[in-house]
Amino acid sequence: MVDNTSIMAHRDAELEGGGDHLIDRLLEPHLPRQQRLFDETFYQMAQLLGVAHPDLESIAGRVRKGRADRQAHRAALQRGDWFNQTVRLELECPVCGDANEYEVQQVAVNPDSKDTDLILADEFPCASCDRWVDFEFTPGAHMAISAELLKLIADRDAGLAGQSKVLIQVEAPYNGQRLPVGEVVSRCKVALTNHPDSIADWLRLGYCYHQFLSRPRQGLDYAERALTLEPDAVEAVLQKADAMAMQGEDAAALQLLDHALESKERWRFFLTDVANPAQQTAQFAYSYNDLLRRLGRTDRASLHAKFLGTGKKVGRNDPCPYGSGKKYKKCCLAKHGS
Repeated sequence: MVDNTSIMAHRDAELEGGGDHLIDRLLEPHLPRQQRLFDETFYQMAQLLGVAHPDLESIAGRVRKGRADRQAHRAALQRGDWFNQTVRLELECPVCGDANEYEVQQVAVNPDSKDTDLILADEFPCASCDRWVDFEFTPGAHMAISAELLKLIADRDAGLAGQSKVLIQVEAPYNGQRLPVGEVVSRCKVALTNHPDSIADWLRLGYCYHQFLSRPRQGLDYAERALTLEPDAVEAVLQKADAMAMQGEDAAALQLLDHALESKERWRFFLTDVANPAQQTAQFAYSYNDLLRRLGRTDRASLHAKFLGTGKKVGRNDPCPYGSGKKYKKCCLAKHGS
């Protein structure tokens, strides 16, 4: 049974310390997360107890904005405008385990999948631990997406289908096919569970996250895994350099490409269904020249793709990049046509 006496005694002890003590002890540690529940509770308690706090005005501003946003959303629904610019989702951090609400710009979905593949097409750090992670969808997030999906497919005769500003349907290349990006990501992760040394799957994950999901930080993690396995994987070099440039690290990105140029005779290509070697070398030259221009480097000549060659494709007798342990000709050559 619950000991009500001890609960009351604990409450009285907290109150004896004053409102400041109660708020500082119970709520202040959660304020950096900027979550609606904590902000509202803190603001209400501070008002009721007459507590002064250095962050009270900024918290009050977030509370007022949240209330105004909810009111605007209700008004939009009444006008028949079903679709918001963002969706508020509860997501769980796989590192610290905290679940927080986030204003999400886009989510990639596959409405035709029975499992309703979901994958964030947005990138932000965890509100609790400040780490950039691959968030997990909570049951509450699934419910919110399900509601948005109903809007997406409802009343097709009225022209509502496909008007969602949040849910997107994106396809990515996968071994000669184009599949929903969530399905491609899922297939690659399953493949890596069985063959963690599969360079091509690490590269494809990086490509999907960077190019289709607007998540360069996560894509960079996968590109670096591929580079650990094969330092001459030129697609991984390009992914990493592009992600670094997007984060304002132009000089470091140029240094990375410079280093890759020194070993261009050993370049290897793995995602030839995405772009052939000639296209990849052309992209390398474009990226290199763009970085020279942005950095104002007039001490170097521009690169021309035709002088780079096309590097080294995976040979028939090379180990299969998909990590099976077999030779390429005995494993994936026929499937990938490389």
